[in-house]
Formats: sequence, structure tokens, C-alpha cells
Amino acid sequence: MELITHTPWWVWIIFAYLIYIGIKASRSGYVPLFKTSLIPVLFTAWSIFSVTEYFGFNRVRIIQWLVAVALGSVLGWIIGDRIPIKVDKKKKAIFLPGSWFTLIMVLIIFVVKYYFGYSFAVFPERLNDPLYANVYVLFSGFFTGIFVGRFLCFCYKYSNSVPKK
Repeated sequence: MELITHTPWWVWIIFAYLIYIGIKASRSGYVPLFKTSLIPVLFTAWSIFSVTEYFGFNRVRIIQWLVAVALGSVLGWIIGDRIPIKVDKKKKAIFLPGSWFTLIMVLIIFVVKYYFGYSFAVFPERLNDPLYANVYVLFSGFFTGIFVGRFLCFCYKYSNSVPKK
């Protein structure tokens, strides 16, 4: 119980928002293209903030993070490429089939980040443990990259679609 009560209030707001968008993504529908950028932007900001908060502007950690984002982006592009979308350029929107992918991914990311946040707070020496540091940075970058790559794939599909007459 102490674990939950010592969690900052804003973490619960993020958690509720992530569940909301995950459930919303389970339903098919048209989504404005800019809205598909919200998750990648949120996770990129959260990832950069947490990596620099824990490790400072450590050149090795930043390079690890960038490599992990690049690798995750490749996987995200592959995932995005397999999603059949329809484009409505008049509405600047894309039709996405409903999927539980987003909810599952955001819950995995939240739980892992929560675990590491708790672990680093209770056992601060783990911040200096290369294994913990590497796993956290690579995980954070890779999963951020998945959402970035998927978004970039959607943008590519949108920009290369032929408007219907």
C-alpha cells in the first residue's frame, strides 16, 4: 500500500490517460493525423525526461537511447505498415481499425517504468549499476521508438495516398 501512496499524483493522471487512449484505440474509426502523434510525443518526452533525470546528460546513455529509438522505430514502422488504413485528406484523418495493441503497449511501458522508478527511489545505488541503467535506457528508447515508427509509417501512408475523386 505504501508503494501506491508514495506515488506522485501526476503519475496516476498519466496512467488514467494512457488507459483512456488505449481503450479508445480498441475501436475502429477516423482519427485526425495530428492525434496519432500524441502517444509518440508523450512517450518521447517522458522517455527523455526520465533518462536525463536518472542519468543526467550522459553521452553513453543518450547514444544508447537514440540507438534503441532507431531500432524500435524500425519495428514500429513494420507494425504500422501491416495496419490497413484509409485516408481522408479532406478531414486530414486516417481510418484505423480497432486494436488492443495500444492499450497493451502502454500498460507494459507504464508497469516497467513504474518498477524502475520505484526501484531507483528505494535502491538509488541501482542508478550506478550498469545492468539496471542499460536495461532501463534501452527499454525506454526501444518502446518509444515503436510508437514513433508506427506514427511515421502512418504519416508516410497519408502523404502517399491518392485523394479520391
